[in-house]
Amino acid sequence: MSGLTHKRSAEYVAKDVRERCIIYVNGAFKDDSTELGRLMHDFTCANPDEMYYQEIAKKVRYLKRDNGGIKEMTEYYDKWEKEVAEEAIESNSLEIAMNLITDGTLSYDAIAKATGLTIEKVTELARAKAV
Repeated sequence: MSGLTHKRSAEYVAKDVRERCIIYVNGAFKDDSTELGRLMHDFTCANPDEMYYQEIAKKVRYLKRDNGGIKEMTEYYDKWEKEVAEEAIESNSLEIAMNLITDGTLSYDAIAKATGLTIEKVTELARAKAV
């Protein structure tokens, strides 16, 4: 990619990011002679002192080294961990419910009580299974 083409692409990417579009890039591309390569380097670099872009380095330094940033990251991680655990529990409940529906020995009400799902959700699963 020529320097001019790369510059135009970078401007286009910046515009799209401001418009909240999702952009996929090859994260393995870390050629430090291009803006994108330096950006990909910074996204995977754990040490802010080795980053090219000071805006990113400053934020990473705050999140990893400053007490306020560490607290912020801890709170974020704790929230994320709770969400993942809740999703795992729900997924497990859905799987158990589907197995019990397939088995056919329990009523939908009993399945709802056993799994913690609502009777409406169990009925919905049974209908989806029947299709």
